[in-house]
Amino acid sequence: RDLLLPADPDLSAQFRPDLLDGVVEIRGRAKLSPPGKEWEGYLYRTIHPDGRESDGALVELTAIPYYAWANREVGQMIVWLKRE
Repeated sequence: RDLLLPADPDLSAQFRPDLLDGVVEIRGRAKLSPPGKEWEGYLYRTIHPDGRESDGALVELTAIPYYAWANREVGQMIVWLKRE
């Protein structure tokens, strides 16, 4: 699934001195978008492990600088976000 940033996103930036010797994180909400045509004909695709999030659901978004990614625990990563 992709994350879809609202056309007029409500985002906040905050400096976190406690995270990786100090980084700015961006927080907000985004929508889960349904899988696109590129998944037609494929048997498997990655979904949320417990299935609680459905297409169009709002989810929390936390963005950190790309350079800091390798210092975090395992999780999802998206470099570019689509926008409504």
